[in-house]
Amino acid sequence: MRSKIVTAAALIGVAFLAGGCATNPATGDRELSLIGEQQEISMGRQADQDVQATIGVYDDPALEARIAEYTDYLARVQIVYE
Repeated sequence: MRSKIVTAAALIGVAFLAGGCATNPATGDRELSLIGEQQEISMGRQADQDVQATIGVYDDPALEARIAEYTDYLARVQIVYE
């Protein structure tokens, strides 16, 4: 009887964990997700508002272009070393 309870609990746990897995769009890997996609998007939007309110936004298209160029370069270098 006890082994049946332990087995049932283990199966429920595995089903729960499998249901909480989501595909990470950045890596394509399946990962455990404890919050939903919409909640994560909402949290990101709130964090963006908090950052803008705290430190502001520096509006400089030339600087943004240079940063984008550099981060693209870093992304290419990262891919080469993986």
